[in-house]
Amino acid sequence: MDPATVTAGAYGIETAVEAGVATYILTQPTLPLKARLHHISSPTTIPRSSHSLSVIGDQAYIFGGYSQDEKITSNNVLELHIDTTDNASTASLKTITAIGENGNVPRSRVDHTATVARNRVFVFGGRDASAIEENGRLWVFDPLDSKWIFLDPPPHTSFPCARYKHASTASEDGSAVFIHGGCAADGSLWKDTWAFYLDEGKWTRLGDAPGAGRSGASIACCKGKLWRFGGWDGERVIEGLDVLELPKPHSIELAGTLDDSRREWEVVSVEKEKPQARSMAALHYVTTGNGRDYLVLALGEGDAQPGEGKLLQDLWAYQLPSSGLSGAGVKDAIREKIPGVSSHEGEWAPVEVTRIEIGEDEKQGGTWTGRSFFGSSMTGTKQFMLWGGLNELGEGLGDGWWVKIE
Repeated sequence: MDPATVTAGAYGIETAVEAGVATYILTQPTLPLKARLHHISSPTTIPRSSHSLSVIGDQAYIFGGYSQDEKITSNNVLELHIDTTDNASTASLKTITAIGENGNVPRSRVDHTATVARNRVFVFGGRDASAIEENGRLWVFDPLDSKWIFLDPPPHTSFPCARYKHASTASEDGSAVFIHGGCAADGSLWKDTWAFYLDEGKWTRLGDAPGAGRSGASIACCKGKLWRFGGWDGERVIEGLDVLELPKPHSIELAGTLDDSRREWEVVSVEKEKPQARSMAALHYVTTGNGRDYLVLALGEGDAQPGEGKLLQDLWAYQLPSSGLSGAGVKDAIREKIPGVSSHEGEWAPVEVTRIEIGEDEKQGGTWTGRSFFGSSMTGTKQFMLWGGLNELGEGLGDGWWVKIE
């Protein structure tokens, strides 16, 4: 046979194989996501609820909350050292006494929020006997020296009022901390949204969310937008996703002076299956690489009033729009041209749990169950951690879980 004919035939076969492989890859669904659940315990049981959890590196910091006997804990910080190897299941425990400049430290509290930005923990709000009014103060815990400082807004500037059971998150670059909703001192519900720009040291009010105020909502920041799910409006738990496009970063001179409150939240329309209504859930931004991004919703309370509802143990993923210039964006553009293949952009799907890992060194077995009033924090771009909370019997839980997206 003519060598040129053989070469052409081989090239044709190679091209056909490559085309087949490419088609196979493009037709693989981007939903549902799959995840492994990895149980974590500590040498000393530390039940907590209505607390906060903040992970920086391989350290997890627990602040505030109720203990097993439903008493508000001290203002000490509990530090859990997390071994990031897959076969580790027990975290070492250390107590950090509250120390601050000139003796200024945050008082004990529950139902506050803690957000990680620039490798520090930013605490806002909460309550003891009632909502704690601190006139817009952010408490900042620095793990490097294990000390507290605080950031107060400048005189004669606006700030979010006292609240608890609100939601908080940070911008992707760590330049801003966001506060949303929650319960006011008089029991009414907020629907406002605030941003504290760390470089400028002041609060800016963003747009109010649609509908009634709510507590127990969950928010996450990604792609220049703030996303919100669920909550309690005083009568019922809420379903659905809302989104607020964030203002572009402005100069130090203009920060807080522009009317960013004019930007409006939008209700995200979802026609296919979606998670049921809930409050007190976790919402995290997860990226699997090449521009493929998701919101992952975990656990929470459905039905009834907060603290009295059915506890949910499901995980859901919402596929965010991909950037047109990313690998995911190019693939999605091609997928839309292939009959019967969907990009799944803007869709929810339950996360498939492929494995539940419980270490042999644990004194008590871990069980993945519904829980509420737990703490949650990202531990990487594809994983997050949960700790504590209440079970169906209202009992405080003293264990944690890693949720690792595959």
